[in-house]
Amino acid sequence: MANILKSLFGGKATKKVKGNRGPNINENPVSSNSQKARILAYMMEGNSITPLEALNLCGSLRLGARIADLKEDGWPIESKWVITNTGKRVKSYSLYPIDQTKIGK
Repeated sequence: MANILKSLFGGKATKKVKGNRGPNINENPVSSNSQKARILAYMMEGNSITPLEALNLCGSLRLGARIADLKEDGWPIESKWVITNTGKRVKSYSLYPIDQTKIGK
């Protein structure tokens, strides 16, 4: 598999990431972090997000990977299947509601 990745990405090294998700083929981790921050900010406003919304919001083609990163960071994210206007079934992600009265206790 490493040879395939090298041939696809010009021989650039890949980096193993946390968990079982395999190598991170994004050569620019700043982009991943930026996408993650924008997705989190969007969800913190009370929105849920689908892959198409993530693409439009921050250019992310790998919403599932960014959600996994956020979960690894400890964010309480829930997912559910939704049906789009075209009849496609996709995952929608949102933050679990947080009881503000229990923060800091």
